Amino acid sequence: MRILLFISALLCNLNLCFGQTAELKKEIEFIVGGKDLKLGFALYVFSTGKSISINGNDKYLMQSVFKFPIGVALLDCVSRGEFSLSDSVTLTKADLSPDLWSPIRERWPDGVRLPLVSVMKYMVAQSDNSATDFLIYKIGGAARIQDIVNRLGAKKINIRNTEAEIQSSWSVQFDNWTTPNAMVDFLRLMNEGKLLDKANTAVLWEIMASASTGSINRLVPKTVTFARKTGFSGANSQGIIAAQNDVGIIEFEDGRRVAYAIFLTDSTLGTDAGSGYDILAQIGKAIWKAYER
Repeated sequence: MRILLFISALLCNLNLCFGQTAELKKEIEFIVGGKDLKLGFALYVFSTGKSISINGNDKYLMQSVFKFPIGVALLDCVSRGEFSLSDSVTLTKADLSPDLWSPIRERWPDGVRLPLVSVMKYMVAQSDNSATDFLIYKIGGAARIQDIVNRLGAKKINIRNTEAEIQSSWSVQFDNWTTPNAMVDFLRLMNEGKLLDKANTAVLWEIMASASTGSINRLVPKTVTFARKTGFSGANSQGIIAAQNDVGIIEFEDGRRVAYAIFLTDSTLGTDAGSGYDILAQIGKAIWKAYER
């Protein structure tokens, strides 16, 4: 009798899991339905191993999402003894280009000396482009970062250009690309402790959880944690937004986690009401509603 009850409960849970993923996929397709953009989406539920994918194997430019794997590469160097997060590093005035988004430059226009971990926080949590290029060169260049993330198990995460290069030409940004499924798999490796050791995984999680950019969590209770990285291309002269992205891990109040990757491209919706920001917020709410208890 106990065995039968256990099997019955297990089947009910499996049916619930399948129902959750199927309904969530329908809800997301409804949210973006008829909108002038293309969606790439992937999600992985750690407690069940279930996943969702919409255009999950298609290529999408990362924009600032690439700062997440750059952070992983930096922490891998830390774990190997190349750097210490407490190291003091100097960003000169020349490092703080007026042509790049940089909260560091806004605060210290003539340069500043900071702990390495603070520079990483500016890169990931505030998407500082000058901090990003400083760290790319400190690690050894984009090619070395690519080698590191490949060694750590990344598949279809392509890192080729610095922020300065990306900002120099609209077409260059497309060289830094990934797929929704590949990004979720990289997040899964992070959560399972397969990218970094426990201490450095905790550092990365804390920084991503403090991110101040994006709208993914706007409609969700503050008790739900979004450890994330965003990416935004701006619009070209035709009003086309090439990238409005958000990737990360959601931790619910009871500790359960899901990894997600959302890529919006070829959007003409602008940044006002009804834009990609609203779509990201609605998708964030849909994920929360699907898996809250």
